Amino acid sequence: MKKILLILILIFPFFVNAKEYYGEYKYLETKDYFVEETNLIKVNSIYKYKYYYEYEDGEFLIEDIEQKYAHQDLTNVKYGEYGEWQDNYHESEQDLYEHRSVYGVRLLKPVRYIHFYNFQGSNGGFRITELDIMYNNQEINFTYYCEGCSPYFEQGINNQKANENLSVIYDGGYLRLDLGSYYDLHKLEVNMYLYDTSYNGKSYSIAFSREPQLSKHYFSQSWVDFFKNKDFDDLILRKITPFGMISNFPEYEQENIVENQVTNRGFDYIKQYNQYRYRNKYYFFYNMNKVYSDDYLFGPSEPYVNISDQFINLYEIYERPYLYIEDSIILNKGETLEEKIITNAEYTVEDNTNYEINGEYISNIYFEDQVIEIKTVINYVEENIIEEEIQEKDDENKKSQKPQNNTNIKEEIKESPSFEEKLEEEIIIELEKPITTEQPVIKEEVVKTSSIDYKNFILILIFIIFMIIRKKQKANNI
Repeated sequence: MKKILLILILIFPFFVNAKEYYGEYKYLETKDYFVEETNLIKVNSIYKYKYYYEYEDGEFLIEDIEQKYAHQDLTNVKYGEYGEWQDNYHESEQDLYEHRSVYGVRLLKPVRYIHFYNFQGSNGGFRITELDIMYNNQEINFTYYCEGCSPYFEQGINNQKANENLSVIYDGGYLRLDLGSYYDLHKLEVNMYLYDTSYNGKSYSIAFSREPQLSKHYFSQSWVDFFKNKDFDDLILRKITPFGMISNFPEYEQENIVENQVTNRGFDYIKQYNQYRYRNKYYFFYNMNKVYSDDYLFGPSEPYVNISDQFINLYEIYERPYLYIEDSIILNKGETLEEKIITNAEYTVEDNTNYEINGEYISNIYFEDQVIEIKTVINYVEENIIEEEIQEKDDENKKSQKPQNNTNIKEEIKESPSFEEKLEEEIIIELEKPITTEQPVIKEEVVKTSSIDYKNFILILIFIIFMIIRKKQKANNI
């Protein structure tokens, strides 16, 4: 039964669609005569023209005093070199001078001495339990000179012990610290730990100087504090910097002119200046000369430009690749999918067809940038057909509970012709008669094939109806 159905598939009339797939047009060649366009050929008409170029013969001058040239290009200018920067400004065209701001910087000279004076505390003295001088957040050493200090002042003023009441400056006393070197004022900081058991006001003054004399100080400031300590765990820390102090004619370094703006460190003197420099402008004076091309050109090519309608006509030929294939193919024994492809270009086939097993398969053809899916049908493998008929026979025996050997069944199928086989032979004899078919005719991108002889089709239908009735009768007998 299965064998008969496979034969039906082979000869059943149907229409097969065949398609042509196209790639992009690619340049082939250029002709100087007309070429007809086709389905695969595209023609682009182009023109070549006579061109000429002009060149300018001249020079750059501030002014054409001798009147040697017929033309002046006001947009084609050159500039001379700039002169030196100067403070003086004079009227000129905007593109003939440059302006800049510069900065005169005078840095404050560094200091070496710190003065403490005008002391007034409770019980006749001002108590500093610890005194540290910091530079850029690092402690620095110092020596001191003191007038009116307690006998144990030296042991207590800088011994890293703030919880001792040894360093006292009596009212009206004076203390001067020598830092041993010169330091930038803006990085200095005075840390004083103060102790007093009375809430009465406590006053003092501090000044910074480059010289040891207090009269030559740069900056100074006075304070009055009101505080009271319970004990040494309740000390008052005063951090004092020179920022915000009163200026007293400090000394500055010599002025330095810089181009970039400088950030004032707090005590420097910075002044902005305007400076200018100038240059000359030169214009291009010229005469025009023309040179024509000897040949026709495809288009402008520096320094040529189009000057006339003189031209010749050329034709660019472009060809596109194509691939012809049916989207559903029945392969006979010995045929392959690749044999069915007609093309003028390269392609790749991903053939997923199993030529040993009957069935339908989907394969891919990679053509240009396209992926083309193709269905292939295999139906000529005899062994598969026989095995299917054995399985049908075995199923019928199981239903009738009469098991038989598979080998015997196979021999029976091969050696004992049934009614169906006899009918099949008659059909095959009929089918072997010449049949009328039309050859495929390619038109654009789709191709169709005509059906087989109508008489064969009627014969096959009769056979199918007969086999369906006979199978139902067998089922009823069981």
